Amino acid sequence: MGDSACRGIGGYNDIRAGAAVTVYDAASDAVGTGSLGEPEYDDSNFTTKVCRFPVSVAGVPKGSAITRSR
Repeated sequence: MGDSACRGIGGYNDIRAGAAVTVYDAASDAVGTGSLGEPEYDDSNFTTKVCRFPVSVAGVPKGSAITRSR
């Protein structure tokens, strides 16, 4: 299970495990959808604390020029 300290705040409060991810190509067409997995909280660096969310997106064609994701 993910660490409860890993979550977005302010304008990023929708970043959390299970949040939808859509990947777009150069023509702004959606080429794949997926979701954020359970996060891991890394506080090993004394100046920066980091949450890492694994991402799984199915359906992205190999070699696609990805321009953005949301």
